Amino acid sequence: MYFSAIMFMCSLSVVCTVLVLNCHHRSPDTHVMPYWVRLLLFLIGVNSVRGPKCVTRGYRPTHTEIVNT
Repeated sequence: MYFSAIMFMCSLSVVCTVLVLNCHHRSPDTHVMPYWVRLLLFLIGVNSVRGPKCVTRGYRPTHTEIVNT
């Protein structure tokens, strides 16, 4: 059981490495990004943007405010 678990983890590691290297070495000259991928990346980028917690300029929370949050 241990051997098959290790083999599975090593195989998964190799597959993930190949996928990452494949994405890393692509260029606009050789591959065209599909529209749905471009849209997905745009939506992820827009949804991950967070505004500032403190709107007031110059406001610095005290130690107790940081600890209590």
